[in-house]
Amino acid sequence: MWGLSQDLRHTVRLLVKSPGFLLVAVLTLAIGIGVNTTVFSVINGMILRPLPVPHPEQIALLAAQQEGSQDYEPFSYPDYLDIQRQSDGFSDVLAYRVSLVGLTVDGKGEHCVISRVTGNFFSTAGVQPAAGRLILPSEGRTPGADPIFVLGYSYWQRRFGGDKGVIGKQVEMDGHPVTIVGVAPKDFTGLYAFLNMDGYIPLSAMAGLGGNAPVEDTWTHRDERSLQLRGRLKPGVSLEQAEASLQVVARRLAEQHPDTDKGLRFSAFPEKLARPEPDPDGTLPKISIAFTILSALVLLVACFNIANILLVRATARQREMAIRAAIGAGWGRLVRQSLTESLLLALVGGSFGLLFGWWASGFLSAIPLGTDLPIQFNFQPDVRVYLFTGTVVLLTAIVVGVIPAIPLARTDVNHVLREGSRGSSDGKRRNLMRNSLVVAQLAGSLLLLVVAGLFIRSLGKAERLYLGFASDHLINAAIDIHEIGYQEARGKEFFRAAEEKLLRRFRKIRSPQHTSKRCAFQSNGGGPSMKATTKTRRTSRSSTKPWRESSGRTRMRSASGLRVRTLSTNGLSSKSWALPRMASTKGWSKIRCPTSTSRWRRSTCPFATFRCARACRPKPWSCKWPRSFRNWLRALPFP
Repeated sequence: MWGLSQDLRHTVRLLVKSPGFLLVAVLTLAIGIGVNTTVFSVINGMILRPLPVPHPEQIALLAAQQEGSQDYEPFSYPDYLDIQRQSDGFSDVLAYRVSLVGLTVDGKGEHCVISRVTGNFFSTAGVQPAAGRLILPSEGRTPGADPIFVLGYSYWQRRFGGDKGVIGKQVEMDGHPVTIVGVAPKDFTGLYAFLNMDGYIPLSAMAGLGGNAPVEDTWTHRDERSLQLRGRLKPGVSLEQAEASLQVVARRLAEQHPDTDKGLRFSAFPEKLARPEPDPDGTLPKISIAFTILSALVLLVACFNIANILLVRATARQREMAIRAAIGAGWGRLVRQSLTESLLLALVGGSFGLLFGWWASGFLSAIPLGTDLPIQFNFQPDVRVYLFTGTVVLLTAIVVGVIPAIPLARTDVNHVLREGSRGSSDGKRRNLMRNSLVVAQLAGSLLLLVVAGLFIRSLGKAERLYLGFASDHLINAAIDIHEIGYQEARGKEFFRAAEEKLLRRFRKIRSPQHTSKRCAFQSNGGGPSMKATTKTRRTSRSSTKPWRESSGRTRMRSASGLRVRTLSTNGLSSKSWALPRMASTKGWSKIRCPTSTSRWRRSTCPFATFRCARACRPKPWSCKWPRSFRNWLRALPFP
């Protein structure tokens, strides 16, 4: 211990005498360790962090796969009951379905994301309520029964301010009365990864269907597959054994119900590797491995950089080390001195790197996703992240300290002392090591730059991806009628009135900067999730032609102009209007369309050619593509 204390004091004195080197070394290692800490924090939040339930390693995800298909699909309620009763590898199996519903409290509506769960959901998960009670295993067995509601902890805090007085209060969900009976625990956000559930309701309740099939159909129809299944393994039963028991059940169901379950195969996955849903390609683990390798390469480049600097410093201190060896210091003591210096640098750099990783993880967790859905990513560091950072610091100290110590152990003391201030003749060997480190740094840096460039270019291409319509100058607005306290009937009246009002305003528009190109109202199920979506686009000129109304297929008499369309849902009529444009604009030529009354065709690349509402094939009138490609393009059956 006394020798280690001397080495630490000596190292501190040397580093204080070289503040520039200390600053460069600490910043370089902090960036490398910080990047690795951040990447591991993300991977930990996505894959490694277990569910906040007792014995989370026993939770398995169940999936069904049709013969000849690569995709996994949900289960039906009758299949769930058969699996629960007949599977020998699970102590219990639960089912749930995620729904988007509207919750009205004291006349104020708000949409929320809930889980429709079986009665054994909380008992199988093994969680306890934060207030009130949870859904009991005896509830949720009869269609239409048990209209009770359990609040999620975050939703309880956000909307009710953590008031325990809401227990026993009756609220409305999609127009159906439900009673709040309890609050889920704080750390429990549900079993669907990355969604912080606002609440839980029994699968048998009539409320909270969210546009899905009625409860009676879910209870009896095997082809109504909408349930996610999770099972808790029996103690001592492996996942392979449980999956084998599932295959027995699958074969039995295929024999008993060949119309719906023939060729169906059941699989079981560890919960961590199937988030949010099972992926046959394993995309998320592969992406995690790729980013781990890239972050490790960043740290390796940083280590080589510092090791090269330390190698230069060791060369300058070569005579000092030879004198210490001559007066009795062993080579183990000299190597320990080098490792002590690298360990101290790694500890300081790792401390700053951990702070950087903590800040970056919080920043990534708080990035707005542009949606009001309760999507939650928790990348905050925990014990696993701290252990990982400590391991990285130790490996960094070894790499940075061993490289300069290798030539030091091979130095001839007598030769160094005879050379004096002229230096040692081992320069070729040292230069070879330095050059090797420089080459490794350049190769690693070039590889990282290439990968970063390809990633940025891919993002740019994704941003410019053609969506099938002109996405510039578009405004998309969503309206949830239940947030303003409207029910279905009043919501339809609201949409009809809004449609008529917009049409009246559009008729009066004459400004070239405010001409609307498209306006569409869409009703999603007619329930609380009914939304109106408005899309407007600025155009270069306005038209003075009157409105032209048509039913059925929209007939566009111009290549650009005002278009209003309502989609038929729940009794709303389906009509389309088009405001024709007779004036020529840039990029359009006066060529009559062969299959409709449109007089305008775009004379540019065929991928941007205008197509009228009828089955009109685009003709590349002024396209520069080869003739063979144009002939092939003409033969395509464009809609």
